[in-house]
Amino acid sequence: MPVLHGRAGELGVITAALAAVGRGRGGTIVVAGAPGSGRTALLAEAVARAPGHGVTPLTELPVEPSDRPATLVLDLAERLATPEPRLLVIDDLQARSGATLHVLRALARRLAGSAILWLVASDARPASPDARATLSALAEAGTELTLGPLPLDAMRALLGDLVGPFDETTATLAERCGGDPGLLVALIDALRADGALRTSAGVTALAGGFSSDRVRGLVDVRLAQLSADARATLAAAATLPPRFRADELARTLRRPPAALWGPVAELTAAALLVDRNGPLEFRQTVLRAVLAGAPADADAGASVIPRPIREAYWRFDWEQVLLGLDVELDRAPDESRGLLGAHRALLYGVVGWAEAALTETAAALAEKRDRGDEFAARCWQKVRFRLLWDAGRLTEARHHPAPAPGELSPGESGSDDPGDVIDVAVLDAAGRLALRSGDRDAYRRAVARAGELEAKGHSPYRLVRAWLTALSTDDPRAALGLAATGDLFARTDVPAGIAFDPADQPRFVRLALAAGARRDASRAVEVAEQRAGRNPRFTLLAAAAAHARGLLEDDPARLLAAAALYRETSRRLDLAAAWEDAARRGADPARLDAAAALLEQAGVRRPRVAGSGQPLTAAERQVVELIVAGVPNREVAERLHCSPHTVNARLRRAFVKLGVHSRVELLQLAADDGI
Repeated sequence: MPVLHGRAGELGVITAALAAVGRGRGGTIVVAGAPGSGRTALLAEAVARAPGHGVTPLTELPVEPSDRPATLVLDLAERLATPEPRLLVIDDLQARSGATLHVLRALARRLAGSAILWLVASDARPASPDARATLSALAEAGTELTLGPLPLDAMRALLGDLVGPFDETTATLAERCGGDPGLLVALIDALRADGALRTSAGVTALAGGFSSDRVRGLVDVRLAQLSADARATLAAAATLPPRFRADELARTLRRPPAALWGPVAELTAAALLVDRNGPLEFRQTVLRAVLAGAPADADAGASVIPRPIREAYWRFDWEQVLLGLDVELDRAPDESRGLLGAHRALLYGVVGWAEAALTETAAALAEKRDRGDEFAARCWQKVRFRLLWDAGRLTEARHHPAPAPGELSPGESGSDDPGDVIDVAVLDAAGRLALRSGDRDAYRRAVARAGELEAKGHSPYRLVRAWLTALSTDDPRAALGLAATGDLFARTDVPAGIAFDPADQPRFVRLALAAGARRDASRAVEVAEQRAGRNPRFTLLAAAAAHARGLLEDDPARLLAAAALYRETSRRLDLAAAWEDAARRGADPARLDAAAALLEQAGVRRPRVAGSGQPLTAAERQVVELIVAGVPNREVAERLHCSPHTVNARLRRAFVKLGVHSRVELLQLAADDGI
């Protein structure tokens, strides 16, 4: 029997009830949930466990004589009239005839106190009045278990049962089914039928899309439970952008907004729509695709960005992405234009144009506020926060009133929709800002928030959590293991929903080298150079590639070349990092001072690191004392009768022993503590 995932709590209740009936105490458990939620699987598990508690399961009801309910009562009563403990399993209560429902209510009263565990499964909201009455009567007499959406880890475990080991792209199928295990099973069946699953080296990967008609049957069963009003509302919602407001839905249906309160409440209660503090979206993006009559492609998290643009983004063809966004902005409807523009501004920051994007963002933010468009204003406000980080304007970012990540779009869909990407980028920047500010509490909150959103079904937050943790981990091997999550630095594409920063590539190389993983570092350098080659217009990618190569080859000249390229972008923090890396590999130590000054200007708060604890040699102390006294390097060399290179080497060793990064910090140390 397949493993039942994500229902440990419900199984615990049923197992305790089986143990009780085995001791002679009966009871009733009603399992309510939507079709595909796992009701039948839960009942099957109960049947399998019953003998272990000395309980005999009865799973087949007699044939239903609709004209002679008394006969059915007697038949069932005879089968249950035994002193041995019994488990009476009734699945799909909502589909039973009126006669059977009448019998079940009568028997429940007649056999009260017997050693029988009634285990009944039904839709949460049966259409039949008889079914609702029976469900209510049984629930009052016992315990009701409501099966909600499965958590993401359980959906992934189920996906593993269905297809075996799978890659990251295939993993998004679990997210796009929004916690609905039946929908995931139907989706996998459809993909197999259409030949869209491929297995290579034991790992399953997606190789295309599938026809939405193949999962239509399950969708129709779900819709049959809804009122006609709710079905019409859901169908209209599928024609709107992935996130929409109630007033947009009302305009589509040509109804007043107040008339939609009932159907929207019904759809959210049925876990088909999710309310994002104003905006609405489908919980299962596969369902949205089926209702829209579109092919439910492998990237079924529907987006306001056309597929060709998204594909260009995934393969790092960012010139085509920006051109495509420009075209779409000219022809997009009003409800999509603001989000598209915000996404373009976000991408400007990614490619090193953060300062220019900040100017555009200020104008857009003012316009949205003037128009009273709070949703779009929050979106642009978040983008501005990320751009301030990208531009190295940390002091402004710390004082920026950005909404909490997840307020705009917590992103259970797993899509690469702009709202999702913006939220991912904001949380990533918030965590990094906290690290650069020495604010451990804010950093822990960012990591915890990433974990919460990951648990709700959005895989990009898993990468954010892993990367933020890696950046603060002292153990190089542990840090490398975290940073390698999703193979983001070794692949030439971008996973859906990721707000990727090209300048993270040299950071990964630094981690890999510290962990002794030169092969991983070499692969990351190759990928950085391939990405730069695809995007010659964007200097930041060339700078990141040169920086990564310089770290790999321990080449100060290449690192200085990377710094020169960074200076053509808006990336102050990355420029400072290249200067520091070059100086520590033999370049002019004055670069350390330049880096420290740049970081101070940016608003970085660098905690002083612990020194090595080793005492300074006499020669090192001489150099330090002269530097603290304000003597230039060349004059220090003349006074000590050595070369400037020797002075630089002694100064670098002294920095390590004292736990400082630059002359500025050395002077501060001397002023605070003496040397």
